[in-house]
Amino acid sequence: MKTLLLCIGTEKTGTTTLQRFLHVNRAPLERQGIAYPRSPGLTNHRALAIYAMAGDRVDDAIRAAGLQESFRRAQWRVEFREIFGTELARLDHRVSKVILSSEHCQSRLVSISEIQRLHDLLHPYFDRIEILVYLRRQDELAVSRYNTRIKSGQICSDVFYPRDAKSPYYDYRRLLDHWSAVFGREALRPRVFDRQRLTEGSIIHDFATAAGLDLSMLKLTEDRNCSLSATALEILRIFNQLVPADTPVAAIQALRRRYIRYFEQWHPGPRRRPSRESAVTFYRQFAESNAAVAREWFDDRALFNEDFSHYPEIEEPARIDPSALIPIFGPVIEKLGHAQPRSRLSDHAPDLEFGDANDLEQLAKLLASLEL
Repeated sequence: MKTLLLCIGTEKTGTTTLQRFLHVNRAPLERQGIAYPRSPGLTNHRALAIYAMAGDRVDDAIRAAGLQESFRRAQWRVEFREIFGTELARLDHRVSKVILSSEHCQSRLVSISEIQRLHDLLHPYFDRIEILVYLRRQDELAVSRYNTRIKSGQICSDVFYPRDAKSPYYDYRRLLDHWSAVFGREALRPRVFDRQRLTEGSIIHDFATAAGLDLSMLKLTEDRNCSLSATALEILRIFNQLVPADTPVAAIQALRRRYIRYFEQWHPGPRRRPSRESAVTFYRQFAESNAAVAREWFDDRALFNEDFSHYPEIEEPARIDPSALIPIFGPVIEKLGHAQPRSRLSDHAPDLEFGDANDLEQLAKLLASLEL
């Protein structure tokens, strides 16, 4: 008899740290009768979300896998089912529990039909399925998500985006309703992501408690998701304006990743903090949904701590002169053949010229300083 524990996030609740922990402990976990499969992904089991997403929807992972066309995705689904099923069939007979984890199940599977497709994939292999989901206060989720959005190439400077209270990303009542409609209410195990409520203030310890893991025989891992400082984020955001995330030049995208690694190493948080008023206003949009979740899933206990004192009364903006960045970013764009770069750059510094020896020398010094 096998039980599946599927952790669906949500995003920005320590899932990267958790997945790294499960990945490095595969062997000792198996000695506890617990398997963390490889076929859906070595660390993040993102293939589960790719498999279940509707055929007309595309995200970054689907693009990276070249599965935008429906016939290719259909073929990939057949192949994945076979590989996934084979791995589960070959598990050691002493394995009684399987753990799967991907926050993209929460963020990408937004319709009941998509969740049903995932259910239909998993159901034949398990006698019992449990869905573990961590809920984070919406304003704090948005602040953390802003870090990821800029790293991924977005340019919107609004931390609280989108501001739609009905967004399935932030509406936890809708999230739980959808998943319980498919897997059954008894399968869902929602928990609150709050350091004061997590076991020992740790996502790993809290997950171990929920999953029944013996941590004494496992290696603990460090936090794997680095937040950038407000200044570093603004520099990256300006870079994203100059070089869109979908720029089809591999060298430019590689450079973006180098900048991110540099900033993670040398310019980590404190992250950007919007004003207290804007955070409260954003959070209050979800009051009705949060109250329903508290009532229906947490015995009417307040869902979140509503202390907003860590936000400043007035946000202190990152003060960066975009024209100062042009000699750094400009030559990269010009030399790598970005389409119509000068028109984009001229929006920031119309009188500057790029591509001369001095600019390239400055760029070379910058890249050499990254030591990556």
